[in-house]
Amino acid sequence: LRRADAAYRIGGDEFALILPETSAEDAAGVAGRVSTAMTAAFTGNMAGLGASFGVAVCPTDGTTPEALFRAADAAMYAAKRPGGGFALPRAS
Repeated sequence: LRRADAAYRIGGDEFALILPETSAEDAAGVAGRVSTAMTAAFTGNMAGLGASFGVAVCPTDGTTPEALFRAADAAMYAAKRPGGGFALPRAS
């Protein structure tokens, strides 16, 4: 993470990264690197575990923390449907 970035545990197995001044494409790159690192770390009993990622970008997907969280959450659930991965919010 950069100095301006922050990571939070939202609850259970959900986490959020706040990446100020980051484009959707750059956020997707971060999600890809996190996914690769997690896959490499998942060995033994944890082998085969995966993660799904959703991204929301201000102001395109919302201008309040609540709206951005809802958009990222919806994108994450969309990514889960095909078996995991990464998704951007759907354009309204």
